[in-house]
Amino acid sequence: PVVLASESGPSALRAAAIAASYFAVEADYRGARFPVARQVPETGNAIVLAATPDAIPNLPLPRFEGPTLALLANPTDPFGTILLLGGRSEAELAQAA
Repeated sequence: PVVLASESGPSALRAAAIAASYFAVEADYRGARFPVARQVPETGNAIVLAATPDAIPNLPLPRFEGPTLALLANPTDPFGTILLLGGRSEAELAQAA
């Protein structure tokens, strides 16, 4: 799933579209689905888009120094990974995407 903060604006949605389109192209004939959520799933992987370090409840994020791309462990699943696209603003979030 793609995890967006509840206060996501147009630039955050643009960043989500950029990331989803990249993964859809990479999926090629296998297909891709990108359900949208407001919180990290309890199990599995997710793409998190955050414009501030406290944007997603119950997910500790690193401090953003600019456009940020990072891999984090899913806090509730030791086998899950979070792909973080972040920034101090939605403009930086779009740059990260």
